[in-house]
Amino acid sequence: LAENLVAATGFLEQLKSCIVWSWTYLWTVWFFIVLFLVYILRVPLKINDNLSTDIRGLFSSLLSNSEKL
Repeated sequence: LAENLVAATGFLEQLKSCIVWSWTYLWTVWFFIVLFLVYILRVPLKINDNLSTDIRGLFSSLLSNSEKL
């Protein structure tokens, strides 16, 4: 009985250690999942079009504001 208790305690310690280790690297997995989803959804979300439109809009607004001065 005592040996089973020691084995169970050892297993629980290993499990706890594994969980702590996995939380440490979970942010890396999350980051790559987000990058993958953005890459896959870049066409349906029209990310390139939105970025170029926003940049053009920013430059045109800056130019129009500087002309008013």
